[in-house]
Formats: sequence, structure tokens, C-alpha cells
Amino acid sequence: SQCLFHPTGLGIGRGAQSFIPDHHQLLALDAFLKPWLSNLFGEEATPRKTIILADEGGMGKTYSSVIVALKLLEKGGSVIVLCPPLLKNDWAKAFRAANRHDVYLRSARCLNDLNGNNLKDGITIISKHSLLRHEMDFETCDELNKKVELCIIDEGHEGMITGNDDDVDKKLRESISVVSKACKRRLIATATP
Repeated sequence: SQCLFHPTGLGIGRGAQSFIPDHHQLLALDAFLKPWLSNLFGEEATPRKTIILADEGGMGKTYSSVIVALKLLEKGGSVIVLCPPLLKNDWAKAFRAANRHDVYLRSARCLNDLNGNNLKDGITIISKHSLLRHEMDFETCDELNKKVELCIIDEGHEGMITGNDDDVDKKLRESISVVSKACKRRLIATATP
């Protein structure tokens, strides 16, 4: 079914920075929209909550992730992007190219004060490493599950899939895991399958 998915006429954003995605950049959206093994089980198929985008650098994982986020934000809510600190501006630029202006660059502190509305509707881009300074409690995770439609983890191999068990890597891995599991859906992008 993935080979037959070829939508036409989809353009993202407006103006000089808009983009028309390649067909392969729409596969992540297709994976979220079609439940796992839906062609075999029909309506009883299990909806996907997590997907991993793993291919070489420069293939369009960021734009694939933006497309998924835009679709899930149609109903409202929030999207969290956890990325390396040097990539925060690149993610903001990608969302702005898709004509989204509700993009916020924040630290993980905004996750701990959800009652004060620090996590706004729209897209919140957070450095993964700021999670090390701001632990989350059970109540925060519960609120995240109500509000956050998607957690995008960029460079998922950093801190997630490493075999290194030093204290920093282990704490980073645990922090990312807590945040991502608290959200309704997860998209992990990595160039290191």
C-alpha cells in the first residue's frame, strides 16, 4: 500500500519559502493516517502511535515531520519538537516555511508549568539537553497527554539508541523517554538506523 500512495496537488505554505513535498516525504503522514496492517484487519487495525523515520541526511525527514505535525494540528493542540540545541532555528524555519507562525523556541522548563500555560497551542521547539535540568512529575505527564498531539524527536540516536550508559546519556535517554511517552504520538527522526 505504501507504493500506491501518491497524492497530488499538495503544497505546504505560501510564498517564496513554500515547498511541494516529494512523494517519499509523505510516507510518514500515510503511516500515521493508516493503522498498522489496516489492509488485513480493516477497522479493527491498531492505530500507530509511534513511527521512526530513518534514512540518510538530506532526504527530507524534517519536512516529512512538519507535514505530519501540520495534519495533527488541524484539530488544535500542541506539537513538541525535541532536538539538539543547534537545530532549533532550523526547525523553526521549516515550520515557518509551512506558513505556521505559532512556533516557540523554549527550554524544557515550559513543560513543568503547564498550569501556567507555558506550553501554548502550536509548535514548541525544545533543546533535548534542557530536559536534563527539568525533571517531570506524574501530573505534568498527565497534562502533556491531554494537550500534546505529537512529540518529534530529532536526531533520535542521540541519547535514545546509544549503548553508552554513563550518567549523562542515561539521564538524557530517560528524560526523552518520559516526555515522548507522555504525548499522544511520537515521531523519531534519525539518520542512524
